[in-house]
Amino acid sequence: MGLFRRKGKDDFKALSKQRRVVEDEQPWFAQDDDGPELDIETGIGSNLRRDDAD
Repeated sequence: MGLFRRKGKDDFKALSKQRRVVEDEQPWFAQDDDGPELDIETGIGSNLRRDDAD
């Protein structure tokens, strides 16, 4: 059996239109956040004491 050579077929050409649509969308990190407000505390050390676990 001989080896068959592909004739320069681009396997991803069919996906190029779909890829362009996705790349033109606004990135997820630049969209408005409609989630709940986060409660963030700063200045807390990583050394936890026994009473901190309660």
